[in-house]
Amino acid sequence: MVVGAVPFYRMPIAIVLLTCAATFVVSRIFGFPVVGVDDANIFFAYARNIAAGHGFVFNVGGERVEGFTSLLWTLICALVASVTSHPEPVLLGLNILLVSVTAMCCVRSMSRLWACVFLILLFCDARFVAWNTITLMDTALWCSLIAASAALVLDERLGDRQAGWAMACLTALAILARPEALLWMPVVLLLFYVRRRSARVVAPAGGAYVVAAGLLTIFRVAYFGFPLPNTFYAKVSPSVGFNLNEGARYLSSYVLSGAIPLLCVVAIGLSAAHLCYVRFRDTPTLAITVLAAAGLLMPVAIGGDHFGGFRFYQTVYPIFILSLTNCLSRVLPDYVSVPQASRVRHAVALLGTALLAAAFVMLQILDWTSVEERTSLSVEFAIAEAGRELGDRANHVFANLPNLPSIGAITVGGLQYAYDGAVVDLMGLNNLTMAHNGGKRIGLKSHAAFEKSTFYELKPMMLMPLVQSSSTLPDAEKRSNFADYALKGLLNDPQFQESYRLAQVTRHIPPKTVSVAGWFRKDFLANLRQSGWFVLTEAGTY
Repeated sequence: MVVGAVPFYRMPIAIVLLTCAATFVVSRIFGFPVVGVDDANIFFAYARNIAAGHGFVFNVGGERVEGFTSLLWTLICALVASVTSHPEPVLLGLNILLVSVTAMCCVRSMSRLWACVFLILLFCDARFVAWNTITLMDTALWCSLIAASAALVLDERLGDRQAGWAMACLTALAILARPEALLWMPVVLLLFYVRRRSARVVAPAGGAYVVAAGLLTIFRVAYFGFPLPNTFYAKVSPSVGFNLNEGARYLSSYVLSGAIPLLCVVAIGLSAAHLCYVRFRDTPTLAITVLAAAGLLMPVAIGGDHFGGFRFYQTVYPIFILSLTNCLSRVLPDYVSVPQASRVRHAVALLGTALLAAAFVMLQILDWTSVEERTSLSVEFAIAEAGRELGDRANHVFANLPNLPSIGAITVGGLQYAYDGAVVDLMGLNNLTMAHNGGKRIGLKSHAAFEKSTFYELKPMMLMPLVQSSSTLPDAEKRSNFADYALKGLLNDPQFQESYRLAQVTRHIPPKTVSVAGWFRKDFLANLRQSGWFVLTEAGTY
């Protein structure tokens, strides 16, 4: 063990408690959300269908589609769904455990001082805590695999044989966890070789990479018909220039989003200069710097992300902090010579350091208290809850119909999880027809797959662009720039106006009255009117 390192047996409990405390605080900031973000509900929908024996389908009885970005997280969710109808608390607990594992992997070889610095920096970032815990997404799983693979590269105390097979297991899990592993793991394995200097040690992991990637691709082609997840075809534009431009904006926005991201980038640059000066003989710094740089650049290639809080960078944030702490503890001391100071100067230096630390803590407190207003992440929780509410209302309103009508929407996770009928994903993530319609995918990031011609091919019974505005007709009548942009002017299209009508459908179910509002196909409205079970209020008639 490194001199002054934190004894490993003392770390787990303290780190788990610290993770729980940080999770509680950030959960309170967002109003204690219990259902995760909308995309997490997409995982839950697939998991429930898998657990029920329907296979990898978004709608029961529908097409096979890989509308999720992590096969491993989907299978974990399916396992949880097979034993409980309320998987959210279990998955939250699992995320807390995975974040704790991430922290332990990073600090197990640090001195006590730098371990404390690392943990403070890690858990003072509300975006990191939120994305890896209360969103209930796969981010914590991917983050822990990144941290564990980095720890294996950096820590040479484990024997070659054990390290080689441990890396092989991590490689296979990473391939199943995220598509980015196809790019990330070759970088890790190259650095693993640089540190171990033995092809025999790296061979098991290299074999695991080839076998896992090959078998997963074969499974995808045989089961889904495509070699990549459907989310790739729906989100990523075929235009390399567009992706790089959006990705560069994503990177620059993240770097300028706070003091720590900016300092981490500066540390990566200083470490790179140091490596050039020492002719790359400092292999620990080489490994950390290359991993941090790879974590910065990989999201650029696919155009970044549309979520608030920089989701893609929150999984690599621990590596960024490792680069910063390594630069401060290992790189800079080789170039800074401080003469022996007097007691007064020493006291002034300590006071200055304390003031800087206090200023940082105050800035982070302000960051935590303003995170809800500063990012759009809180909207994602609201969308998931509104989608579930809409699904429940639609189930009640149309309960007497022999077949529940299909609903087309932009955000579909919470809606599909609660609704017993078919949901048409207009953004294409969970719909093969929309995802493979040949569009250019240039426009609103991750919301550019929609094409009007494909909509008329799918022709859902109901269109509810925003699930938050679907309970009353006045709410549904409110136009949204986001919806208009994502749907590319569909609501003003003459063909759409000939086929659909804005209305509110109400049904009295003692002791309450339930309604849904949106755009309904005119033939569907005619059937509802003829049944006599519903009260129909069309736009302009109330």
